[in-house]
Amino acid sequence: MTELKSVTVVIPTYKGAKWIGHTLNALRRQTFKNFDVLIVIKPSGDGTENILEDYKRSLKLTTIIQKHHGLIDALNIGFKEAKGEIVAFVDDDAIPSETWIEQIVETYEEMAVSAVAGDVISAVIKDESADSIEEKRSEVLPKYEHPIGEIGLKLWYRPLEGQENYLFYFTKAGVPHRNTALGTPHGVTQSLLGMGANMSFLRTAIKDFRFPTSMFTKHAYANEQYMGWWLWTKGHNVIFDPKIRVHHIVHGQSLGRLFHGKKIMNVESEIQLFFYRLLPHEKRLSWMYRIAYTTFRIAHCIKNMGKDRTYWYRLRGIIKGETLGLAWLISKKIKGSYSRA
Repeated sequence: MTELKSVTVVIPTYKGAKWIGHTLNALRRQTFKNFDVLIVIKPSGDGTENILEDYKRSLKLTTIIQKHHGLIDALNIGFKEAKGEIVAFVDDDAIPSETWIEQIVETYEEMAVSAVAGDVISAVIKDESADSIEEKRSEVLPKYEHPIGEIGLKLWYRPLEGQENYLFYFTKAGVPHRNTALGTPHGVTQSLLGMGANMSFLRTAIKDFRFPTSMFTKHAYANEQYMGWWLWTKGHNVIFDPKIRVHHIVHGQSLGRLFHGKKIMNVESEIQLFFYRLLPHEKRLSWMYRIAYTTFRIAHCIKNMGKDRTYWYRLRGIIKGETLGLAWLISKKIKGSYSRA
């Protein structure tokens, strides 16, 4: 492999003043030094801009102001403006290990890959110092298996052809899923991308890629897996490497999601809509698996509504997403504009 000499680290941020200093301090301690940092900031009045100015003395740091819209637009700006041979993304509330960039570069140099995802470990900061954190669990590799995992795999979680041995894959029902049959990988595994807090790409592989803004709402559900799927359809090799790690600070909010009430409903709606958004472009999707998947989700919500009110919002989101998706599909067919890409 050709030696890779430069990396751009992209950090989208919104209301990140409380945490982003931990992220930037971790970048200052990186063992690999030939990188720049691109901050895509949506102003919120919380003083993030002042914090970033302080770090320009110790990091090669550029800021771009995002005036409108949400996370998907910030990611697209990052793709467009990054100059490094490798483009790495990390969240504004994540703390990369000191060897994070070094290990990313080594993985690309040692393997014929175009995109690499790493592990994300939830953590609590004990005394406002990133040197004193308590690890909780992996957010990418949960240590439990769904009690009906095998049944689900046969009935609604079956992978698209060619992704049977992927850690993260798209199902025939049009949703991303983790392959629990693989257990907990201790080495490099083929996979669609896991979490945006720890993912990277060869810039040459993504030069023609932009997220379709019509496909995503502000919740940006499964944007990582969608990008992994796009690279996979172009013949690129996409992997997960558990030794590439970042800590994700536990604080109950994120760039795209605040999980309560109507926001749960909107996320569930977006999950349902993914099938319809992929349908014109992915001939391996199956209506039979889709019906089984949706039936299971509705039944699961109805069963649990009495125990947990959030399932009421989930059910409403499923119905909303399915209604919107079918209406969109019917309108496209009536207009004669529906076709597979």
